[in-house]
Amino acid sequence: MVIAIIGVLIALLLPAVQAAREAARRMQCSNHMKQFTLAFHNYHNDYNSLPSIVCWVSKNTTYGNQFNPHAVILPYIEMTAMYEEFRNSTYDCNAGPARIPVSTFLCPSEPNAKTLADWENGYVTARASIATSMGDCGRLQDNKRGPFNQYYKSFADVTDGTSNTVFCSELVTADAPTFSAAQQTRAVKGGVMAKADIYAGTGTNGRPSKCMNEARDSTDPNLLVSQAKNVWRGSRQFHRLIGYMNFNTILPPNAPSCSGSDSDDIWGFYPPQSYHTGGVNVGYIDGSIHFISDTIDTNGLPQGDVYNTQGASPWGVWGAAGSIAGGEPSTP
Repeated sequence: MVIAIIGVLIALLLPAVQAAREAARRMQCSNHMKQFTLAFHNYHNDYNSLPSIVCWVSKNTTYGNQFNPHAVILPYIEMTAMYEEFRNSTYDCNAGPARIPVSTFLCPSEPNAKTLADWENGYVTARASIATSMGDCGRLQDNKRGPFNQYYKSFADVTDGTSNTVFCSELVTADAPTFSAAQQTRAVKGGVMAKADIYAGTGTNGRPSKCMNEARDSTDPNLLVSQAKNVWRGSRQFHRLIGYMNFNTILPPNAPSCSGSDSDDIWGFYPPQSYHTGGVNVGYIDGSIHFISDTIDTNGLPQGDVYNTQGASPWGVWGAAGSIAGGEPSTP
């Protein structure tokens, strides 16, 4: 009888314990995100701009310019030694210190975050689960919509207001990054589907609803129909291509990701993702952290210009939150 009562008490307490642990993980993730944002504020104080989405860090004459903004804020998060090792070497963004995890770049709710990712040619890289925002733009080049693009943006360029504009968020890293087809997985969270017809084929129009409605396997909504061969979310912490360490505010949080091709691609739909229930932590340029719901308004995901959108975002409140100068109202 006593054993039965103890069993009932444990069953009653377990959900509360799990909820408390998840709340603690969310809080730690928020703290890391705030540190991440403040590091860029300190960078901005020194250079009067944010870094370009493509940074030249290493002396590697071929691949020294393939680093992302995560690399240049290392001195601002007490990782100066790592930064100097990159800067004074011929390492590319996948070698040397790239295999050392950086705690500020990690959210503890992400189960794969502390494991290393094995790549071709002997590369082993650490993961990261805090991503930078490209706003409501889906392309590496020609992007002027978000705080991180190929141009140098200052906070003065954020005319929509720093408290209204998304800066960073979470992503779920790929659970089996490998070039071995036998080991590829199709998990929606962390995976990327190669779907060429998400691009309309004329102008710069993209079809986000095609990704939202057709990327999931009809027999299991947690799986993609297929996995892009060479695009793995969060698995190269210092790599510039948008499929690794960036997100855009087109598809809602925790939606599937889709690439324009099967390889390391320069454009696609990459929503933030997390293992929190119902949404993701999102950092705004002013340093505030908000929890954004999976059901945030996206205006029905119409076909739209995913490269050079002008004016108000076509993707509702979520798209407006991503643009730095769309002129549209936005509330978290």
